[in-house]
Amino acid sequence: MKKIIDRVFISLLILIPLFFWSLYFTKSWWQSAVLAIAVTALINMIWIAVSVRIKKTRTPSRLELFRLLSVMGVVESTNLLYNTLPANMKSDLEPPTFVINGDTLVYNNIKFGATSEEDIAKLYRACKAKGLNKAIFIATQTSRSLMTFAAHLGIYVTFPDRYYIKRYLVNHNALPEAPTPVKIKLPKLKPKEIAPVVFDRRKVKYYLFSGFTLLLMSMLTPLKLYYLIFSSVPIALAVISLIIKE
Repeated sequence: MKKIIDRVFISLLILIPLFFWSLYFTKSWWQSAVLAIAVTALINMIWIAVSVRIKKTRTPSRLELFRLLSVMGVVESTNLLYNTLPANMKSDLEPPTFVINGDTLVYNNIKFGATSEEDIAKLYRACKAKGLNKAIFIATQTSRSLMTFAAHLGIYVTFPDRYYIKRYLVNHNALPEAPTPVKIKLPKLKPKEIAPVVFDRRKVKYYLFSGFTLLLMSMLTPLKLYYLIFSSVPIALAVISLIIKE
């Protein structure tokens, strides 16, 4: 039901601007309506076809991939990376680390939390323990300041980004298999729970900014009615937010 409502809402967002734009050129209400409905239907058909194709060939996004690797844990995800290498390149597997080519330490720091200075320090200590000064540090995201910190420790560290890691796993046919999600029924939000979020007085300035911007646009375009209608929505939300008591 929720998907149907979303589809109807998105279709209306496409239909209304198309109608007003075509009305400006055709000067005919019924021709504009027919044209807008036809184009909206065509866009929906194309979107459905593309969605089905993407669903069949879809791989997890970079965010989903790193979330899944984090769920797997450091031991399993390190083994996954280690097993993509040929036998002559890999050695010294001790999760979260292993050595490639006998001279480069790979440190797996994929986790839900952000990379910290302590993680870089652990990388440094792991390199020194094995007598290596080259490393590959794999993490969800590492700030530039931490990259600079690693350089100051005297080790040559490469920081592959999420795009590179995903492409590497795809090329080696080593993408982890995502678990099958379980369908759950989430509790429905009650109007009294939604209202404080929508009619928050802290949002009044944003509502007014959006409303007056749309009002200004109505003076600059031939579609005055369209912008006047849509500008009334955020302005009304601003007024209601000021009236309703918290």
